[in-house]
Amino acid sequence: MKKILIGAAGILVVVILVLSYVVSTESGLVLLVRSLEKISMGNLHVSEIEGKIIKKFSFGKLYYESSDTLLKINHFEFYWKPAELRQRNLHVVSCVIEDVEYSSDAGLDDQSEEKTTVSLPHLKLPLNLLLDDLRVRNVQIISAEETVAEIDRIDLQMAGGAALLQLNTVYLQGDQYELSLSGNVGLNDDWPVDIGGKWRYLIEGAPDLQGTLGIVDSLQDAGVEIVLDTPYNARLSGRM
Repeated sequence: MKKILIGAAGILVVVILVLSYVVSTESGLVLLVRSLEKISMGNLHVSEIEGKIIKKFSFGKLYYESSDTLLKINHFEFYWKPAELRQRNLHVVSCVIEDVEYSSDAGLDDQSEEKTTVSLPHLKLPLNLLLDDLRVRNVQIISAEETVAEIDRIDLQMAGGAALLQLNTVYLQGDQYELSLSGNVGLNDDWPVDIGGKWRYLIEGAPDLQGTLGIVDSLQDAGVEIVLDTPYNARLSGRM
């Protein structure tokens, strides 16, 4: 029995040392990524790896390819405060993702046209979530060799507790549009939502369209109101 306890304690010490090496050193991060590349279901490769998991790390030229999906990320950077996990806080100081290309061979016509009832889960976050700054730049989404979306900029700042997400800033910008939102989303029952913001749409050779947007009630059956303020006045309301 004594030998078993000593052996178990020895294994535990080795596991702790290995985990400490992986999370607290740059060479440990490299080892983890290279291991993930080998066991990945598809073709995963990361050319540049810097930093430590325990604080701040970054990847350069991330590439993933499977039978029907291709993902390229030129730069990924993540900075967080793991010490706050002791206070049940997942605190992300900043996350930067630049030059993203996602493509899929599955076209929109391959998707089922049958209407299905969406069932929203009842969630309770185990940790408080603090996201100070998420920045995504230059996103291209391709489906069946056709570009279906291009987003120049995404900014997000948010905080969340066990059953509520507070969206402090949600900003999207494309070649012809801008959208800025803020509000709250509940994570229980019908996911109550109260989100408002402003939008702008650019038309070449014509005045810009500008207005406001509101989403209320619940994500299960949200009420949506779109208001055009400039250069004309109009209002459109309905339910999702």
